[in-house]
Amino acid sequence: CCSRPWRTRSAGRVVSGPSIDIASRNADTSYVARSLPFVGRAAERDAMTAAYASVSAGQSRVLLITGEAGVGKTRLVEYLIQQVGSAESKAHVRVGESAPLAGAALAYGPFVSALGERAAWLLADGEPGDMAAARHRLFERVLMLLADLAAEAPLVLVLEDLHWADESSHELLAFLAVRLREVRVLVVATL
Repeated sequence: CCSRPWRTRSAGRVVSGPSIDIASRNADTSYVARSLPFVGRAAERDAMTAAYASVSAGQSRVLLITGEAGVGKTRLVEYLIQQVGSAESKAHVRVGESAPLAGAALAYGPFVSALGERAAWLLADGEPGDMAAARHRLFERVLMLLADLAAEAPLVLVLEDLHWADESSHELLAFLAVRLREVRVLVVATL
């Protein structure tokens, strides 16, 4: 049912291989990235290392990793996570992803995904009143939550695929980029 041979072209001829049982394959391939050495990208790795060193010293940083689909943005983030996980002062790492939806994106999607149960209130119905004041209070509350999470060890907050995120997420990220200042938070966003 779910087994099929593979075929490919090599120098004008068809090369066939054994059947692969697709039903029994695990869709999680993250182990591949961890098992292979990270080659190249020395400048990017140095920039990430320097940013994390600044965060460890008490200064917040925001890294924006951009590039075409498939160039290795997520692999670069995985390298950073591996490095900060093995650092002397282990960082707290929270990863959130934006959902690729047609039409309207989910409100604060990558933040809710990264912060989970700690930020369920992001989706709660607000009190009626001034929308600008309510948004400001919400942004301040996220700032306080990140400061609390970073109190014991540096926090690495990864926000993947921001091109799929809603405008509120972009505005919250801009607010945090200005207001985090001396909180040990490294925000890494891929776009």
